[in-house]
Amino acid sequence: MNLDKFNKLLSLIANLGVLVGVFLVAYELQQNRIAIQAQTRSDISSQAVDSALRTTENLPLIEAQLKAQAGDELTPVEERIVAMRNVALFRRWENTHYQIRQGLYSPEEAEGQLEAWDRLVDSPHTAQWWKQNRSDFSRNFAELIDSLID
Repeated sequence: MNLDKFNKLLSLIANLGVLVGVFLVAYELQQNRIAIQAQTRSDISSQAVDSALRTTENLPLIEAQLKAQAGDELTPVEERIVAMRNVALFRRWENTHYQIRQGLYSPEEAEGQLEAWDRLVDSPHTAQWWKQNRSDFSRNFAELIDSLID
């Protein structure tokens, strides 16, 4: 009889150990998610800062962007410069949008991103470029940008 009680006690202790282990794994997963969110945010911020700094060093890009925003006609070279800038910009946005959908970007930050994108796609030149190139991007992202342009 004592052996039976001892086995039940061992079984209870083992089950409690498994339960504690499950809670520890859940806690570790939550901590890992927080770390991934922080890293994602840092990476996206670094990309934005790097892009902004590179733009300040690129006078032809700045001039072409200003002409495009003013609605002036662009030379073929300027058109290509702005198009390549748009490819880089929209790819970065698409990545950010993916991170938002995966829950790796806070709702407050996502809201700020959407407001910034809404302002930036307001240019007729950018909207025209988007309409010509939207099929190069994921469907979810394309639908979001379409809603901002419309």
